[in-house]
Amino acid sequence: MKNYYKVGEELSKAYMTMLTVNDIYGEAKAAGAADFDAAVVTAGYAAMEYALLSTDIGKWILPELRA
Repeated sequence: MKNYYKVGEELSKAYMTMLTVNDIYGEAKAAGAADFDAAVVTAGYAAMEYALLSTDIGKWILPELRA
């Protein structure tokens, strides 16, 4: 049963990260960034968002991670 919680935890963090960084690429492009630069900014932002959700702050933001 613990494995199911772990899978759910990872899916929840990935989903929340996807929702958060959904429009970053477009915003970077609108600000004048090149395609590669916008992609790097988006990837970096997504990595940092996922890392943040993996801390205790993430457990506060997503209460279902407390299980």
